[in-house]
Amino acid sequence: CTTITLPSTTGDPAATFKDDLDATRAAIITETIHHGRNVVLIAHSYGGMVANSAIKGFTSPSSPSSGIIIGLILIASGYTLTGLSFMDPFLGHPPPSWRANHTTGFAEVVTSPRELFYH
Repeated sequence: CTTITLPSTTGDPAATFKDDLDATRAAIITETIHHGRNVVLIAHSYGGMVANSAIKGFTSPSSPSSGIIIGLILIASGYTLTGLSFMDPFLGHPPPSWRANHTTGFAEVVTSPRELFYH
């Protein structure tokens, strides 16, 4: 079992989706190509967007000794279609439960967690 720390979740507002994608693909390469293992990728929340993109190209073996992605499990997550960004379904505007904090560079949840998650 390998865990992946997504750079955008470490408190660095300069970290991008691409950084998260690169970190995930590096872990997949290590497991499938370097170790020859088949992989089931499990992702939670925003990680599902990253995982959905990261598996491209890993579903058929690159050599007889390499592993492949054999499954993608998304937990409390979503995905996007090829060519769309995370914000495209929101038409470029964050949902009303979010607020952009321009000082920190992060989005903040402004809705009560109870209301947001349990209704």
